[in-house]
Amino acid sequence: MKTLYSLGCSFMSDDTSRPQERTFLQQFCDKHNYKYHCLAKPGATNFVINLQVDHVLQKQPDLVVIGGTSNDRIHVVINEDNRRQPIEVQNIVYSGYQCSSYKELNYGRMPAEFVASDTLNNLVQKRYVRIPGSKKEAVKAYIREIHDSSLSNQIDMCIVRDSLRKLLDNKINFVFIPGPMKHFDWVSMIGDRLWPVDQAEPWDMPYGPGQITNHNPPQAHCLFVQTLETMLGLS
Repeated sequence: MKTLYSLGCSFMSDDTSRPQERTFLQQFCDKHNYKYHCLAKPGATNFVINLQVDHVLQKQPDLVVIGGTSNDRIHVVINEDNRRQPIEVQNIVYSGYQCSSYKELNYGRMPAEFVASDTLNNLVQKRYVRIPGSKKEAVKAYIREIHDSSLSNQIDMCIVRDSLRKLLDNKINFVFIPGPMKHFDWVSMIGDRLWPVDQAEPWDMPYGPGQITNHNPPQAHCLFVQTLETMLGLS
């Protein structure tokens, strides 16, 4: 059986609490005989997505669908005892969200996590990942005094470009969904592997937000799977 991996943030994740609301990638795998794997993590930064790419290169999948994410995110070391180098995706805290990537990466079998990766808002509000109070105050100061969206956006573009280059160099078949990074020139690098600019993508939420981890309601996922099938010549 062929294998498909989903990489990205919440828009590319699934929701194990609502297994009946299958994502467009799960639907695609059901229809076209792929084994579905998810490494996507809600709140992931583009750096974490780059680590997901490193992990998936070891698996040599038949298809990778990777989504870019926004720059309003940060990494915080929350467990010095588990610190190690180089950082791998298993070192990122995946708990707190209901998605299958936690199980995919076999979390809980060893104390490997020491980096929280999430949106600035989530870290400050302690919605999903708890960080020490002193670091929470530091994040607030970072938001107030340091974070620059334009600068962070260009830094993230370089990280995403490295991710895509790895996939190209390793001859991995992939589709890239740029999300909030769609204004950058990706066509000159990856050509028709880029999600069509005239088609709605997960970040667009074409039917409004859904009450699910990956944000989109079922009718949106039906739309996305049609676009993916057209891209791959399967429609």
